Amino acid sequence: MKRRGFALVAVTAVLALLLLVFAVLAKLLMTDLADTRRRANAAYARELSLSGLAWARAAIARGGALAPQTLEMAGGRIEVTPEITERGLRVVSVGYVTAGADVLARHASALAAGAASRQLPEPPAPSAPEPEAPPVVGEPPTPEFATPVPVPERPGAW
Repeated sequence: MKRRGFALVAVTAVLALLLLVFAVLAKLLMTDLADTRRRANAAYARELSLSGLAWARAAIARGGALAPQTLEMAGGRIEVTPEITERGLRVVSVGYVTAGADVLARHASALAAGAASRQLPEPPAPSAPEPEAPPVVGEPPTPEFATPVPVPERPGAW
């Protein structure tokens, strides 16, 4: 006697197993994609903060006054803040990766420029006079080494 419906149950079980395998693979793919996006946003935030430092260096080289600035970029913004400390000028640049109003990643970099009040130590006093070099013993240089070498007027003229 044939059992009716056995093939339908077997096919349904195999399809359920395949769907389970595909669901696990999709979950792994989405997790890897989210991790890749997170690392890419962190790298972009770092590059934005370094760009802010480069912008500050250029502003200092121009000779202009450096004031706190917010630079809007594609996909983010850079906040550059100069600070005067007892050691000189310190510039802090913070790069933000944004999507709309959400901040996806943030990275801060700092640059210390100059030393307003840094005292350099005095060089040490010489403790003893340098000994004189011993005289060179041997024959004087031969005339072939003492004559100047002719230089060609154009390359390849030898």
